[in-house]
Amino acid sequence: MKVFIDYAFPCSFDVGADIITQGDAGDFFYIIRSGTVEYFVDGKKQTYVGQKHDSFGELALLRD
Repeated sequence: MKVFIDYAFPCSFDVGADIITQGDAGDFFYIIRSGTVEYFVDGKKQTYVGQKHDSFGELALLRD
């Protein structure tokens, strides 16, 4: 866990900002410190809303 934390850095996003866009290249993994995150897959809002201490990243959005 310490190694993971050593490589982590804080970042913030404005309300309504796109953090990850499906299909784009990326290499970050996010942990929600505060606020909420809505997920859209294939342009449709998913029923799950990420909250504090949840995590997500580009690889979680990959599809076949």
